[in-house]
Amino acid sequence: MKKFSWPLERLLHVTAQREEAMRAELQGLVAQVAGLRSQIARRRAAVRQALTVMAAAPLQERLDGQRLFLAGSEYELEHARTQQQRIKAMESLAQEKRKALVEQRKNRRKLERLGEKAFQDWQRQVLLWEQKQLDEVATTARARRGAAAASVRAPAGGQ
Repeated sequence: MKKFSWPLERLLHVTAQREEAMRAELQGLVAQVAGLRSQIARRRAAVRQALTVMAAAPLQERLDGQRLFLAGSEYELEHARTQQQRIKAMESLAQEKRKALVEQRKNRRKLERLGEKAFQDWQRQVLLWEQKQLDEVATTARARRGAAAASVRAPAGGQ
């Protein structure tokens, strides 16, 4: 009998590739979110360090530093808000991509189960075909033995 071939094998392969691409895209998005959070944390640490340095400075230097710091802090606050908005947008996009990935995974698993079922059906068909071949050989052999036995029992003169 011929080799097993499943018509949906290519679809399963494409579905698995698509799932891998979606997973890689999601991981990239999560890495970007982690990078933004890290950047925000570094900027906050720099602000805290600047405040600590100013607190240790003499009064006149501290006042001058605070004026400069307050001028720059407005930019830092706006930048932090912008980054937080980007993070929220990226997280909602990541959540959508997770849902799509779960759906893709379900589709792949369904196809895998269909492929396994098709393979099992094919194996059953092969066994039935082999059994049929064996039955035909056995029937032919039995018929030949029966014909040979009948010719041995028959009298030689035709009576």
